[in-house]
Amino acid sequence: MTLSKATNRSLTLILPKSFLFLGLLSGLFVFTSCTSLDTLVVNVEKPAQITLPGNINNIVIVDNTVPQPEDIGHFEYRPGQESATPIQVRINDDVNYILAEALFEDIADKEYFDDVIFYEHPIREDNNFEEIWSLDPNLVKELCIANKADAVISIDRFLVSTASHEEDFDFGTTMKFLDLKMDIRFQVYSKDGETISPPLYINDSIYWTATYSQDRALSDTIPSREDAIKEAARYTAEKISDALSPYWSNELRWYFGDIKAANQKMTSNDWAGAMALWKSAYDKETKNVKKKARLASNIALAYELSDKLKDALRWITISCELFEETQETGVDRENLTRATSYKNDLMQRYNDFRLLDVRVKKSE
Repeated sequence: MTLSKATNRSLTLILPKSFLFLGLLSGLFVFTSCTSLDTLVVNVEKPAQITLPGNINNIVIVDNTVPQPEDIGHFEYRPGQESATPIQVRINDDVNYILAEALFEDIADKEYFDDVIFYEHPIREDNNFEEIWSLDPNLVKELCIANKADAVISIDRFLVSTASHEEDFDFGTTMKFLDLKMDIRFQVYSKDGETISPPLYINDSIYWTATYSQDRALSDTIPSREDAIKEAARYTAEKISDALSPYWSNELRWYFGDIKAANQKMTSNDWAGAMALWKSAYDKETKNVKKKARLASNIALAYELSDKLKDALRWITISCELFEETQETGVDRENLTRATSYKNDLMQRYNDFRLLDVRVKKSE
């Protein structure tokens, strides 16, 4: 059976130009000048690691892996033994299938492609789980024709190793540890059977630790190896999805609390109102260069939150120049460092916007 999930492309066109305000953390820093530095968290869209051609609207996800044997890659360090003991991990479900299905769900939910199809049948029938086989070009063409797809995403390897050990402490407590490592490879093919980009490899790990007293958990428990491996499959799906389509990342922003009325505007998500107050104060300020530098930084933030990155870059550049003129104290130098870092972040965001717009413009 083939699963398909259609998505609404009109929503995708808006995402590169949108922000989601998540929260406001107030009063984290107070300077000797009694000017507070408040912070907020914004959800910023990041471009995919692999920029696919704009004419790829429908994709097929296939499982081109061979399941890992249950007695390969799993170890246990037992008390009194210097070397690890190999163990068998029995898994009731097909973990590779869980990975492919989770990848299908993650990519489809992002609504980046018009249609995402999950080809449920395993491609390979051999037992060479460590070997990587590229897809036959004719098979890729057949998959694309049958599913009306423009590209195929092939998961070529998913190997997992686990190791556990315990350490005894005073008062009858025991620390238990579980370390899981993943080795993943995937490839993207065009409907003509050609590779679109070099294969992408992901090597990652997940680590659990918990404290027990006579087998009673005093903190978070260690999952069973079966559950840990299934969690690793879903985690891997998120990683691959982020590599193939834009994703959202929380980033910290800050602003100076010189103007109380503007602070209230920020609390109510009124970026334009806060900007107007900061601009008015900036134009009126003629003597205090440090205050003008702080206000310029705030104006840059308001422009960023309004998705006007060129204006944001212009104002943060002004802020940096003004801060450079007033490096009298440690706080001044910290402000310059912070403004310079924010300028670099904005430059990265501006470049990211251009990458995000490439696919939109090509597909229009």
